[in-house]
Amino acid sequence: MSSDDDVNFYLGQATIVTNTIEQLEPKVLISKHIKGEYLGKVKNEGANVYILKKSSVQDLKSIEIGVNAPTNNDFEP
Repeated sequence: MSSDDDVNFYLGQATIVTNTIEQLEPKVLISKHIKGEYLGKVKNEGANVYILKKSSVQDLKSIEIGVNAPTNNDFEP
């Protein structure tokens, strides 16, 4: 989805929770930067990297992603 308005959307700060009950933050130094401020209708790419601490990829059945709602330039939803 895109908007003509400026939007702040910080997907690069998304927290995940796995079915193995791990809550993880992205590893910023090895992730591909995802911009947080979008000026009108623009496209952006990036990737978050998460390192599992107590489980392996084979253990995963589901991942929930938590992201704060987008805001305008006044940081209002």
